[in-house]
Amino acid sequence: MNRAPLLCLLIGGLAVLGMVLRDGGLLALALPPLAYLGAGLLARPQPPQVRAARTLSATCVSAETPVDVELVLTNDGPLPVDVALHDTPPSDLAVAGITHVRGIVVPGGELRTSYTLSGSRGRHRFGAVQVSISEPLALFAHQQELEVNDELLVLPPVARLRSVPIRPRRTRPVVGPTPARRAGDGIDFFGVRPYRTGDPLRRINERVSARYAPALFVDDFEREQAADVVLVLDVRRGDPQAIVLPSTFARAVEMTAALAAALLDRGHRVGLLQYGRSLDWIVPGYGRVQRERVLRALGRAELHVSEVFDRIEALPTRLFPARAQIILVSPLHGDEPTLLTRLRARRFEVLVVSPAPSDVVTGLAAQIAATERTLMVARVRAAGVFLIDWAADRTAAEALDRAHLG
Repeated sequence: MNRAPLLCLLIGGLAVLGMVLRDGGLLALALPPLAYLGAGLLARPQPPQVRAARTLSATCVSAETPVDVELVLTNDGPLPVDVALHDTPPSDLAVAGITHVRGIVVPGGELRTSYTLSGSRGRHRFGAVQVSISEPLALFAHQQELEVNDELLVLPPVARLRSVPIRPRRTRPVVGPTPARRAGDGIDFFGVRPYRTGDPLRRINERVSARYAPALFVDDFEREQAADVVLVLDVRRGDPQAIVLPSTFARAVEMTAALAAALLDRGHRVGLLQYGRSLDWIVPGYGRVQRERVLRALGRAELHVSEVFDRIEALPTRLFPARAQIILVSPLHGDEPTLLTRLRARRFEVLVVSPAPSDVVTGLAAQIAATERTLMVARVRAAGVFLIDWAADRTAAEALDRAHLG
């Protein structure tokens, strides 16, 4: 608070009252506050020379992982100043500790405060640092905002999936968990063929060989290889009649993260396309680096409204590897059946994972929305597409396991 105006009012009041009453004592009472005001004017920092720096223990963390934040203000001026420092962390993160502090900072000295943040998935931006500076006599206060641009990226939680029901039309020449629909090394029976030199004797099918003696026949097993998988996350907010709820979108992001982690752990080559604002495309790749790249992109994922990408029929399929397995994670807006039919015509295998709305809505509107969703699910399945209708009361692993068993 700036106390100088109140002090000036006091001095002026005493002086006027002393002159009106012709009382020298009242005039004398105005001298100490006047001297105090003069000392404050001499010590007043013009302009305040301070700088702030914020340090985060990590800039990219998993969900609900605590992050330590330290804020330091340095006085670069020639005089000591009384500083009230207040940080503005992201409002959607939980704060533990003190975000504001006050003290007198000598020239070259520092004022510090620290606290801890934790929260859910997303890109969280810090606001400006609020600084109130006054001289040691606390007469003149100067309000200032120091821009300290920092950002904390919280990755989505990754659920462990026991199985992912994919069946791509083409596999890569790399060993993996997906049946390749041709003979080779594997565990599932594929067929019987005539014996060739070099075949292991343990593969001889005695029943068939006995029937067609003296010829020998061996069992063939289905080869298991890795595949190209493209994850398509629908980030369109939707039309006014079918707005995607934030909780539903959060579940869609978590499912995409779980699928990406599970597929990469199994040796598949995985790519990610966020469709809705622009073409946010991650080229298919393998391993831990690709996993980190995909999770960072999902951590930044947000709902958008775009007139250019408002319909999913414009999906850029030319970016995808030929005959890749496509997994579309979408709440179903209404234009998906046309796209899915076209993808199947282009010999892409498609799996749709659709999170049902997780917010509790009652009344006639809820009944209409439920009926429209039921019809949409039926249309997608009628197009010959495998669709997983992910109910709000199930985890990602339960939804996929139930679909796999079904």
